[in-house]
Amino acid sequence: MSHLSFSPSKRLAPSSFTATALQNQSIRFAWETPKQNLGGLKVVIKARNNTDLHEWATTASQGAQTGVLDNLKPLTLYNTGVSILNMAEHAETNCSQAEKVVTFPTAPKITIADFGGNWIWVKFEPMEGAVDFDVEFNAKATDGNGIPRDCSVKASNQEAGCYIEQLEPLTNYAITATACVDTNCSLESSAEHVTTLDKGPASDTTTSTIVSTENKPTLE
Repeated sequence: MSHLSFSPSKRLAPSSFTATALQNQSIRFAWETPKQNLGGLKVVIKARNNTDLHEWATTASQGAQTGVLDNLKPLTLYNTGVSILNMAEHAETNCSQAEKVVTFPTAPKITIADFGGNWIWVKFEPMEGAVDFDVEFNAKATDGNGIPRDCSVKASNQEAGCYIEQLEPLTNYAITATACVDTNCSLESSAEHVTTLDKGPASDTTTSTIVSTENKPTLE
């Protein structure tokens, strides 16, 4: 479809569109098809990265339309576009607008590196493209009452780990994690379960980024 020639009687493509990432493998398109003779016309939505072109076509109809491209790569920059395809004349007219869209990351893989009476050290496995897209990893510890504590770290941090602090001793916590590009976050990872140790020395921690006085490893 992308190699079709233009016709002197080419049809009108949408003047604009929106393209929005839906989780890690889909992009949703929305556009308005201009008023014209719609016989034999299809709307084609497209997403291209450095190696692949994904396309999907639907019958053109008057007014607002939407479509979703699936089976895309997570955490990947796509150049998106919309066109009108005249099936009878084998002619394609492209929308002059183009949008860049980054698909969401996948859920990160985590390791419980260590824990004490009121803290848990969570490490994140490296994720392809995470540094390039300035991904932020987030870890959350939730107790049986649903009360969460969390911490976060940029993927560019060499250790890619963070401490969840201000926890209760001898308490079972479910540890989950997400990866975010700005406000676009992955689904939560599968939960890891940890029971904190008996209460250690008093902590002067006020936020998850301040190191407790309880004995624990130091992030470089």
